[in-house]
Amino acid sequence: MKEKLKKLSKNKRARKYFWIGVSVLCLITAWWILSATYFVYTDVLPSPPEVLRLSWSLAGTLSFWISIFSTLWRVALAFLFSFVFGFVLAILAAYKNAFRDFVSPIVTVLRALPTLGAVFFLLIFIVSFNTVAIVIAFLMVFPFVYENLYYAVKETDVELLQMARVHKIPFSRQVAKIYGLHMMPYIFSNFIAGIGMSLKVVIAAEIITLSPLGLSLGNQIARSANEAGGYLFMWLFVAVMLSFALEGVIRLIGWFCMPWKRVG
Repeated sequence: MKEKLKKLSKNKRARKYFWIGVSVLCLITAWWILSATYFVYTDVLPSPPEVLRLSWSLAGTLSFWISIFSTLWRVALAFLFSFVFGFVLAILAAYKNAFRDFVSPIVTVLRALPTLGAVFFLLIFIVSFNTVAIVIAFLMVFPFVYENLYYAVKETDVELLQMARVHKIPFSRQVAKIYGLHMMPYIFSNFIAGIGMSLKVVIAAEIITLSPLGLSLGNQIARSANEAGGYLFMWLFVAVMLSFALEGVIRLIGWFCMPWKRVG
């Protein structure tokens, strides 16, 4: 029986990777066709080999890595604040209806807040370009994290919690063994979606709050918009690859932390 399950799991995984590979191949083919036809007389959409050549040439420069890491630390700070505040408020809201009712309008307003409008508004009060990018990413990601974690807490098995109270299991063990195991998939799901969302919002804020002295992915994208040679698309390609890399790292950590999720 175990061998059949392992074989079934391998077949599912093989089919999954096959269709992922087909999807990637279709995207690259479409990209190559567009660059060789519709955009053949412009430098807007260079071919895949040209983008790889540009990326390789810039990867040897210090400004390339400074741009990536300056954006990454803003993403990390924004998501860390979003996750911590979202986690704490979600637990409080799950157990206190009055607190949930109090927080609900605030979360609704933040969820409906236009990104660009919020950036321009914050620029009036906040002088630091770094701070604007971090704050705006926090405001955009926090509602998403809060709502997902709130429903994760609410859906925790009530019978298990009652049994733990009857047997007088310490609250610390309840958090680790019941809440922790139940919420871990939600947490990693939040990390995957939240990091990607934070990266997009931070880059958008960096583009709008273009600092003449700063180096970041957003600044590089804004500057390359006026340059020829396909540098704009190359920086967009770097941003997408960075998002894929972050998601891959989080999935790998989740693979080690949640062995019961590996099957299928």
